[in-house]
Amino acid sequence: MSRRPAEAEQPGASGGTAPGRVLTVPNLISFLRLLGVPIFLYLLLGAHADVAALVVLAIGGTTDWVDGWVARRLRQVSRLGELLDPLADRLYILATLVGFTAREVVPWQFTAALLARELLLLASLGVLRRFGYGPPPVHYVGKTATFLLLAAFPTLLLASAVPG
Repeated sequence: MSRRPAEAEQPGASGGTAPGRVLTVPNLISFLRLLGVPIFLYLLLGAHADVAALVVLAIGGTTDWVDGWVARRLRQVSRLGELLDPLADRLYILATLVGFTAREVVPWQFTAALLARELLLLASLGVLRRFGYGPPPVHYVGKTATFLLLAAFPTLLLASAVPG
């Protein structure tokens, strides 16, 4: 974590990101991930098409890794991509929790615990910014936690869809 007042930060100063790059392959993948969130919710809650919702959720979770890999491989890392990727992750997690709780795939206590974690992280980021610190660097523990959630959700949906 670096001590940098927010107003002193320079675009592109975060480890080789290209400021102003919007039309890149990884950003397109992230935009498509974002479009998948309302489609997933419609399929899960509106159409009750669990298999289709499972496919959208699995693709959304898989492309979480793909967009970062493509960005590094093609040297198309951008500040927009650095913002879109965690936004898409959080929206998928939130949408999945809401949908699964509404459909009683997971108990509300599970949803409350994960939402409390997200709120704690958001509040911590606010406190860091208040005191002039930038966000903490991405760490493999956080990436692993997000991966495990995005991998577990399709499994939970599949388990609830299969008659037992």
